[in-house]
Amino acid sequence: MVRSDQEYIPYTKGSYQIYSIDETQYSTSADPLERQYELMVMVVDSFLNAENDYVYVLHRSTRDDASKSWVYLDTWSATINSLRAVVSEKTLPLVKISFPASVGRKWDGNAFNTQEKDEYKIITKGPHTTPTDTFEDCITVEQEDNKDFIVFLDKRTEVYARYVGLVYREVVNLHYCTVNCTELQQIEYGIMYTQTLKEHGVQ
Repeated sequence: MVRSDQEYIPYTKGSYQIYSIDETQYSTSADPLERQYELMVMVVDSFLNAENDYVYVLHRSTRDDASKSWVYLDTWSATINSLRAVVSEKTLPLVKISFPASVGRKWDGNAFNTQEKDEYKIITKGPHTTPTDTFEDCITVEQEDNKDFIVFLDKRTEVYARYVGLVYREVVNLHYCTVNCTELQQIEYGIMYTQTLKEHGVQ
């Protein structure tokens, strides 16, 4: 059986993922705001577009914990074909994966929007372990890692498991103080965010 790399983002109507979110927001006017909550992403519809590619409608909802009810957050969409998987985060389309999904493959994540070029690349392929599971066949997409700990640290990584989809996401965007600072690596504003899969299935 020939496997398709589209299986790294296997959306079908009714499929869902529930994630644990850890988020810290930094601002110049307040102490850091730390939040822990859950995020559910559910495929509520799918259809063929004019190019004969499948488009999936994704509803995102949040809750503080499992004892609370889900609250609708927003709607994203995803378009997947034999060349790429594009996820529109609200109205911003991003090329999440370019196929074939091989280590070293590079592409412009902003190819379908008006922002400046942003090179994504697949840096590893193999197992990935979360607190609840181990996924044997995963790809790690490095969206950015500028290693700038002086002015602006930009680190963005996503891990996709075959037959499951996104299992881990990390975003670190930190702007550091550069004038009249009181300490080394003083954060002025930004965000640290991790999204870890805890449950998935089909309703």
